[in-house]
Amino acid sequence: MRALGKHGDALRKKYFSQGIRPGEAGANWKAIPEYADYIKRHDEQYAQSRKLLEQRVKLKLEQRRALRELLYVDNPSTFDVVHKSKFASSDPRTAALNNGIEEFQRLVSANIIPPGSALQVRKGGRGRSSMGQVMSLTTTARERTVVHEMGHWLEDVNGVVHEKAIAFLDRRTEGDPVVTMNRAVRDKFDRKGYYDGREKTKPDEFRDPYIGKQYIGRDGQPYATEVISMGLEYMYQAPVAFAQEDPDMFDFIYRVVRGQ
Repeated sequence: MRALGKHGDALRKKYFSQGIRPGEAGANWKAIPEYADYIKRHDEQYAQSRKLLEQRVKLKLEQRRALRELLYVDNPSTFDVVHKSKFASSDPRTAALNNGIEEFQRLVSANIIPPGSALQVRKGGRGRSSMGQVMSLTTTARERTVVHEMGHWLEDVNGVVHEKAIAFLDRRTEGDPVVTMNRAVRDKFDRKGYYDGREKTKPDEFRDPYIGKQYIGRDGQPYATEVISMGLEYMYQAPVAFAQEDPDMFDFIYRVVRGQ
């Protein structure tokens, strides 16, 4: 039976106590006038609540878009996109990819994209960059996923951006111990982490300890960071919260994407 709250349960108990069952009262409980009236009012309230929720979500998205537009650069970036896999028009990744690329271009200036740079995209993976200028998208990838992964791509194609990200990370985490991602998540959010035990970070006071994740090559040098990718994702998804909670990183990303 449908869940209709305490009043609905009370009505059921009332009729059950009288020996009335759905089959005896007609095709269903709606055959009982008192109960049918309750169902009608419940459904109307549910529809109204759902409509209000949809309006709230729409308003929130519009506000977020308006705030993000304040961060758009004067000279949006352009580059070629090479599809290593065919994305059908009905594939949800198609819209996420197209919209995500467009948002990245609006947030990143053309002057920091080296001439001839091309973004390669393919299906599969876990929705993260392979660190080799190829972006893999899972079926659950969203626009924010694309913006995030393109931050990795930007570090790959622009060595200056990469060096700035490393310098920023070194400054913010100087003297901090290297800990596992799982421990950092537990300490920061008081919940269990589900990372591989080999994944390490220097958490600092970042909004998310993932920003300080360590990518160290065989030569002992960092070959990537999460600084640009997470920063761009925050610029896209939650610019106000980003600016309020970590103004230092916000200002850094703001300058870097403009080539400053």
